[in-house]
Amino acid sequence: MKKLFLKSFLISSFSFILGTFIIFFVVTETSFIVYGYFQGYNSILLNGMIEITLILLKICIISGISLGLIFSFGTLIPHYFALKRLKYSDIDNYNVHQVREVEIPYSYIDAYNFCLKSLDMFYKSKIVCQDIESGYIKAKAMLRKSPFGENIEFNLTKIDDLHTKIKIQSKPPYKDPIVGIDYGKNLENVEAILEYISTNKTALMG
Repeated sequence: MKKLFLKSFLISSFSFILGTFIIFFVVTETSFIVYGYFQGYNSILLNGMIEITLILLKICIISGISLGLIFSFGTLIPHYFALKRLKYSDIDNYNVHQVREVEIPYSYIDAYNFCLKSLDMFYKSKIVCQDIESGYIKAKAMLRKSPFGENIEFNLTKIDDLHTKIKIQSKPPYKDPIVGIDYGKNLENVEAILEYISTNKTALMG
């Protein structure tokens, strides 16, 4: 969580500093240029431009750091408590890209069908790509918590005739430009699928 906070703070602070400096710089320097055009440029005006620019830079750094802290705390605290409310709260993993692996006592074909059937748990799930030979399934789940949905992937590996290894992944369909925060949606996805595959032995009969 500390690394996630540090990443969020550094990226958001830099973004706020850069954004506010560009806005203030454009406004003030445009004013100086217009004034200089009509009144004439001189050393006093140029020195004033430099002083104003340095003052603006200091203001932007202070405000950017402050806004970065507010943004980081404001987004990560709800993310942290959302994860802790899940029944998987003992898992110390706050990434939006969640991965789990499990070995189940089913044939390769049965395990593949099991993965397909587990997608029925999700709201408006849609299979994007599937290849039974390579053991790959990719689906998009339109979750009620997320307007963009999540990408769910399965990679199956045959161990023997009665055992199959399954790698389950859940991640956002986009890369967050600031910091990865999903309020536990992807953790909930992979753990729900893992529990379904591990415990629901009658699923293939339905």
